Amino acid sequence: RGASLGPLFKGHWPVGRSLLAGLGMALLVLLAGAILVRLNGAARPGIALGSDTIRALQGVYGLYGAGGLLLSLALVVPLTEELVFRGVYLRVAARYVPFWLAALIQALVFIGLHDQAGAYPVLFLLALGAAWLARRSGGLLAPITLHLVNNSVAALAIMGITRSLNMMP
Repeated sequence: RGASLGPLFKGHWPVGRSLLAGLGMALLVLLAGAILVRLNGAARPGIALGSDTIRALQGVYGLYGAGGLLLSLALVVPLTEELVFRGVYLRVAARYVPFWLAALIQALVFIGLHDQAGAYPVLFLLALGAAWLARRSGGLLAPITLHLVNNSVAALAIMGITRSLNMMP
């Protein structure tokens, strides 16, 4: 309440720093995710394709093409989820409990609202990284960038997998 959207998104970091920090954190999260997948073999072919979300995103891709998928998954979703989870939920919870407890709680709620159990460790890291960036930068641009890069990679994977499946006899 009473917050101006400009400072909420920009924070006190320069725009370039926020973008680079979000990109850097995204690369760390993606690297950690790749390591986790390699260590525990969580990414078996076909498992990710079973979720309702993935099937819905494949439908978006089929109907609206790459532009529609990227617009929804890599722009609208990060803006909305960062505003809700880091812009509102984290800030309000941090008023009543220590910041890192609030960050932990919002990360658990964030992963609980996703239906890809195999991705929970990476989503947890993403949520904690986004919370840290939001706190450090004072705004949402860095966490939005983190989320945008992560979801862009997911969109590219969905497009590649969908194309491969559609080429199968």
